[in-house]
Amino acid sequence: MRYNLPLIPKGWVIVLRVPGKAHAQVVAGALRAREIPVILDYEGFGATFGLTVDGLGEVRIAVPAENEAQAQAVIREAQQNEIL
Repeated sequence: MRYNLPLIPKGWVIVLRVPGKAHAQVVAGALRAREIPVILDYEGFGATFGLTVDGLGEVRIAVPAENEAQAQAVIREAQQNEIL
């Protein structure tokens, strides 16, 4: 059960879930390079201890809803080029 509230404001959507902050930072950097605002939402306990089991350590990457299609295109392109 998750006790802390997500940092994702209304009007933002999750475009990707990744295991760990390092991977999330790479994705966030690719999105920010295209001037897409990004929020990383993650469980503090998993991040603190580096756990990636049963949802701990998972990072949710969110963008404003109006940027969702552009963000998905950036993510697809990066995955096809094996950057992510």
